[in-house]
Amino acid sequence: PPPLPQVQYSLNINGQTTGPFMLNQLQELARNGQLTPATYAWKPGMANWESAGNLADLAALFAASPPPPPPPPLPPAAPAP
Repeated sequence: PPPLPQVQYSLNINGQTTGPFMLNQLQELARNGQLTPATYAWKPGMANWESAGNLADLAALFAASPPPPPPPPLPPAAPAP
């Protein structure tokens, strides 16, 4: 069977339309800070540009990683003699 079509988004960065970008390219842009939840994005089939953070395909790129686990509890103090 033919491969599934790849989702490609164009972005508006600093007033300039760039792209289209494949999802793996968008992940890299999000990692280096060029793609933020406020960046406007568009893909074929969309009526208007939309903030990347509002798009299901892209919102996962901005999901915060969970905080580190809490430290283990301290052992009980030894009773004073």
